[in-house]
Amino acid sequence: MARTDGSPVAGAAGVQARRPENLPGRSRVNYRLGTFETFRRAMLDDLSLQLPGWHESESAPDRATALVDAWAYLADSASLYAELVANEAFVGTATQLDSLQRLARLVGYRPGPGSAARVLLALTIDPARAGEAVTVRRGTRVGGRAAPDRLPVVFETDQAVAARAEHNSIPLAAAGPADQFAPLGALAAVAALTTPGAPGPSAGQTADFNRIANDLGLVFPLLAGALLQTGRHPAPGRPPTPPPDPAEQALPDATSDLRRTVHVAGTGMRLRAGGHVLVFDRFDEDGVPVGEGLLREIAEVREDRRAGLTALTWVEDGTVYATAPGTAPAVYALRETALPFGAGAPRFADMPKPPPQGFTDWDVDPGRWLPDEAFVLHLDTVVAAAAAGNDADPRFAVLLDVSGARRLYRTFRLTGADTVMHLDFALQGRVTRLRLASAVPATRFLRRATTVLLCSQRLPLDDRRPLPEPLGGDRLLLAGQYPDLTPGQSAVVTSTVAGERGESTLTEAVSVEEVRVLDASNLTLVTLRAPLTRLHQRSRTELLANVVAASHGETAPAETLGSGDGTAWQTFRLRRGPLTYLPDSEGMLRSTLQVSVNGVRWTERATSADDGTSEGAAFTVEHPPGDAPGAVVRFGDGNSRPPTGRDNVAATYRCGLGSDGAVPPGGVTRLVDAVPGLRAVTNPLPAEGAADPETADGIRRNAPASLRTLNRAVSVTDHTELALAFPGIARARASTAPAGGEGLGVGTEIRLTVARADRQPLTGDHLTRLRRYLDARRDANQPLRIVDFTPVPADVTVVVDLDDRYGRRTTLAAVRAALVQRTGPDGSPGHLATLGFGEALRVSGVYAAAQAVPGVTRVVVTRLCAAGAAGEPAPLDVLPVPATGLVLVADDPADGAGLRGRLTVLLGTGGYAE
Repeated sequence: MARTDGSPVAGAAGVQARRPENLPGRSRVNYRLGTFETFRRAMLDDLSLQLPGWHESESAPDRATALVDAWAYLADSASLYAELVANEAFVGTATQLDSLQRLARLVGYRPGPGSAARVLLALTIDPARAGEAVTVRRGTRVGGRAAPDRLPVVFETDQAVAARAEHNSIPLAAAGPADQFAPLGALAAVAALTTPGAPGPSAGQTADFNRIANDLGLVFPLLAGALLQTGRHPAPGRPPTPPPDPAEQALPDATSDLRRTVHVAGTGMRLRAGGHVLVFDRFDEDGVPVGEGLLREIAEVREDRRAGLTALTWVEDGTVYATAPGTAPAVYALRETALPFGAGAPRFADMPKPPPQGFTDWDVDPGRWLPDEAFVLHLDTVVAAAAAGNDADPRFAVLLDVSGARRLYRTFRLTGADTVMHLDFALQGRVTRLRLASAVPATRFLRRATTVLLCSQRLPLDDRRPLPEPLGGDRLLLAGQYPDLTPGQSAVVTSTVAGERGESTLTEAVSVEEVRVLDASNLTLVTLRAPLTRLHQRSRTELLANVVAASHGETAPAETLGSGDGTAWQTFRLRRGPLTYLPDSEGMLRSTLQVSVNGVRWTERATSADDGTSEGAAFTVEHPPGDAPGAVVRFGDGNSRPPTGRDNVAATYRCGLGSDGAVPPGGVTRLVDAVPGLRAVTNPLPAEGAADPETADGIRRNAPASLRTLNRAVSVTDHTELALAFPGIARARASTAPAGGEGLGVGTEIRLTVARADRQPLTGDHLTRLRRYLDARRDANQPLRIVDFTPVPADVTVVVDLDDRYGRRTTLAAVRAALVQRTGPDGSPGHLATLGFGEALRVSGVYAAAQAVPGVTRVVVTRLCAAGAAGEPAPLDVLPVPATGLVLVADDPADGAGLRGRLTVLLGTGGYAE
């Protein structure tokens, strides 16, 4: 034995004091001087030295031995509790949450109070209220129903919204108005995507379509506002050219690579390759075509009888068509082909007798168009369908000279057509006589080399083109007119996807940037602030526009905390809890507590130390551990003392916090507050941002980190520490990488990979707040790229046998809790939640985690593979994960196809029914 100064006690020779040793890195402090056995043995040995005639007897205990045993018990207990107290004095070894909170407070660290979940609600308005707005006020309460593993939670809307029945579920248009006469540089890619009967677009073609439609704005100029000038203009990048002389117009070269496809409504149009169409892009005030028109030779005709469309493809020469806004070019089919009268006459040199005096050789004279017949054209046959039309529906004829390489043509409007007997060129017969609105050039067309195209018929163009699949980009074309959609409002895009194991729902939140109602097309074009993050099947996609944000937490009734007495450090406890905390615009958590003294609102501060930003009238909020639900409101000294009064301290606040609010899609279905006209509510997306109060492990990690970083990010690891301190971020890892990508040689950047606690994708709002939070605490000149983790969805099926003494439902739930990414019933994280960035999922880890659950006698992993794998593949030993990846098993009931991972726990044998 030894005294406190280390000197031995008289008569205790040979008994040495035990000095605990603690090496660095230990999880517990070794502080015990001994145990019951060591203390008893030491005292008995010393007693034999003090009393030479006394001997220890095992068979006949005496009073001395009993006294020694009692003191040994006392020393053992004192040593045990001394060691426990010693462990509570260090952050790394403390086990009590209260100790950790007090230690963190010594270094100015405030443990995270937790964060309330936020969710987007889709409201369903009674169709009987169509045409009017239903106002849902701010603070309207909705909730979820109780589940076996979840208590019912209450959410409140964050702002008021004017909802309409028309916005309940808006279908997307399957087809949209296309400018079939847009410049070929923009239209070429689209023609390949939208031709009836053509194969569906590839991923690359879809990307091209979205790039053209959304960026260039030339594919759907009615939607995107493209070229709407009058007159004909060259393609972009070409110098302007004057309109050609009508007498010099020529058919485009048949070998040109420029081809245009135009769709006509209907089939069986009697159109064929080699035929001709006449295109007009100028009209008078009555909409009647004017000008010469443009002749085009049909290269290909394709019919889609299912869609009721006919696709005409012809060769172009690069001309850019332009019409007045809202007017499309007119296309006329030239149904009949004929020859001028005399084209089949015998050669002049073969005539049997000399010609009359002054007669000209008709094989030399180009036209024999006599001046009095310049407005008349005789055909070589009777064309019964030839007609003149009228002012509202004119008819046209075209003279086409095919003798040269350029194939010149001239367009004429018909003013009359009849059948007459005609004699000329030694020929006589009944023929069709055409009367023309303009004179035929006297020397332009050779009679034997000229073809007459006539019987024009206007074709009904179908400008509504089937939109390509899948849906992507930042523009949505809605079926119908929705003028009440407003820029800045939130909405949800949802679609269903058929998978091998059932249907799943793809849902994402969007924000409206611009709304344009297309009256002529009965469509609405919605431009989003950011492109869609997923590809949707257009025909199975809807826009939910009655959307409002809500947050977990119910407003408690106004509460009187008590009476101020003018003393320092006066405290009051809230009756309900937990107190709701919500992130502000900077990403920091702010409580919903408002405290007023004598009707004057006081300011909440993080600590009781006066930081110079407040002139008294302040309080702090503490969350002492224990069974009491409410937080503690602590006033300070000096000007922060509440004045004396009776029941003059009051508070309003919301209660509700943490993972209880992390409801899955469809988890909010109950209307707590009745709103006239509001029929139903649901949440199409899972709640996000839920975080429980900081755990002991979190305080052990973050409290020392706060001293190392001093709330500033200088080194790479500092970025990791600060990101982990941001609400809602569960994992973070910072590293350096070449700025902009490998091999660019433009310096380095800090690449921060983060994962939210709920494993949901990092949304734009959350990312913005995280960057704002980091930029305020770092050198903004250092490039920083924040990237979301790479989810590796896993499909795991486990079959377990149970001990007959254990209940099936409870034990199977415990197995699930031991595996999935959430905290288990005992407060420990599930096996998958312990896997970090780049850590592979191993079948051995699944076996170990499931087998460790009490009551499990046998485990068989029958499926371990990547989500979406077809068939029944053999379980993998290892599911590889990339460096920035995390294993994901969302186990979402709405994900019928299991695209975000799934865990299936099946009962083998054993257990009893509960």
